Amino acid sequence: MIELTFELYLANKKLLAGSEEDMEVGISNIMNTNITDTGIIVLGKSLNGLKRISFFQKTKQLQEKCKPWSDLFKDIKKKGMGITEIDRKIIEYEIAELYLNTINDGKEKFIKNIKLELAW
Repeated sequence: MIELTFELYLANKKLLAGSEEDMEVGISNIMNTNITDTGIIVLGKSLNGLKRISFFQKTKQLQEKCKPWSDLFKDIKKKGMGITEIDRKIIEYEIAELYLNTINDGKEKFIKNIKLELAW
């Protein structure tokens, strides 16, 4: 089992957003790490549209737990869901990216970065 790092997460997320072959490699890579169920859910949620659907179909995991961020975060806080420090970093990163893309309207970024700290 490979130790999941933030850099490894980001590298495989790029693969997941690529071609079908890239997605297969990314899924294989990520499933051979010590990623938690929470990490898989967050990774799937970070993908857009058909990529998200394809990811959950191919991993055959946790699609039913893929709920809105606010509900997912409440569950994480309430139940713990076995989160790790890397999960926390990934969740904060993905939520910050979501806000950043929304603020920038998906266009050329006039805001480069958002520093976000969640109320764990």
